[in-house]
Amino acid sequence: MYFVMEVMIPLSSLLNILLALVGAVALVALAVLLFQLVGVASRLKKSLEDISPDVTKTVQSLPGVMEKVDGVLDDVQTVTDSAKESIPEILQDASGITGAVETTVGSIGDVASGIADRISRRKAQEKKDEECSFDLAQVARIAGQVVALIGVLRDMKQEHEAKEAEREKEARARERRKKKEEASEKS
Repeated sequence: MYFVMEVMIPLSSLLNILLALVGAVALVALAVLLFQLVGVASRLKKSLEDISPDVTKTVQSLPGVMEKVDGVLDDVQTVTDSAKESIPEILQDASGITGAVETTVGSIGDVASGIADRISRRKAQEKKDEECSFDLAQVARIAGQVVALIGVLRDMKQEHEAKEAEREKEARARERRKKKEEASEKS
């Protein structure tokens, strides 16, 4: 035979016991959290103390750095302005030279061709069996190389003009930014 014994615990007592256990667990968790926060705060304080001299030194050097940057920007602006004035003149001179060289090369080619034709006819008349020592193919190659050189000079001129246009665009953008900064400083 088995004896079964029934124990009756009131519900309010059971809830009080469970509430006390949950409260104890919460207090232990809160204590652990506070200890960790204290550790983090002390490490943070130590880190701030370690970097404080470097940060102070850096902040103190900022005005000098800004003055140097302003000086460099002024120099860049001066160089850009002087280049803006002189580069168009140089390009005009190069354009004139290129045109003159092209005309000269064309004339030289025509003259060389005429001379070669005359020499060929004369040689053919004097000696039909002997060959002409003047090589027309060489003259044609040289003329072709000169024409190619003129093409390269034109390409260089176009690239330079494109770069100059890009520089002017960047200068205008810097000028707009500077005006915006001045306006924001006045505000």
